[in-house]
Amino acid sequence: MKIDGHTPLFSVLTLSAALIVCTLILAGSLVRVKSRQGTIRVTGSVREQVRSDYALWHGEITQQAPTLPQAYKGLRESERKVTAYLTAQGLTFPEIRPGAIQTEPVFAKPPPVVVRTAAGPVAVPAGEDDADPSLRRVASYRLTEGIDVQSDKVDLVERVSRSATGLISAGVAFTSQPPQYVFQDMAGLKMRILAEAGRNAHERAEEIATSGGGRVGALQYAHMGVMQVTPAYEDAPVSGQGTEDTSSLDKKVTAIVSVGYAIR
Repeated sequence: MKIDGHTPLFSVLTLSAALIVCTLILAGSLVRVKSRQGTIRVTGSVREQVRSDYALWHGEITQQAPTLPQAYKGLRESERKVTAYLTAQGLTFPEIRPGAIQTEPVFAKPPPVVVRTAAGPVAVPAGEDDADPSLRRVASYRLTEGIDVQSDKVDLVERVSRSATGLISAGVAFTSQPPQYVFQDMAGLKMRILAEAGRNAHERAEEIATSGGGRVGALQYAHMGVMQVTPAYEDAPVSGQGTEDTSSLDKKVTAIVSVGYAIR
């Protein structure tokens, strides 16, 4: 480039600065390429299916009567019918655990409020909050008792929980939640498949490095992904914080590990 007396000095400086910036960018690119060529990043994953070996099931008995002794007597009779039903199905008393009894008074509806209008007095139903607390009368008592079942007979608990609605025909006000199923050695299983995921990642790194004429060197970093425990036969959503399924008997446990190795 020819620079004569008519060329401004700042044009020369601008061109020089641009050349310097381009040189730095190219140098940085070379450094990054070399860094990427020297390290290989791989992901290893392992999925294993397990069957739950422990079940937890919660139900509740409710009894309501005009007096507290009547309600308590009725609740005990309902408890007897429930425990008799559960033991007849094959559960034992150490597995059947009655809980504490909760007592709740049921108040009678307050009398209507008389409102005077141009057409004359009109009776308006009063809300519970509008009634004088001193005038509230206990109409009956509602007692609730929890029944918990904890057993390693997971198939039996699953079957009993489906047929327990038959207690209603026996005059028992019984409600229950779906059972929860767990694998008791889940912590040990997670550690084992996590190690397997690490070995899987190393095997992948060796295959990639060998195909390119290199060898796997020292471990540079490792990152463990969250563990996912999901139903074995359902496409259940996963979470970034990890998923712990308790709704299914059969589960799949997935472990993912991301590692980086030096390439020699």
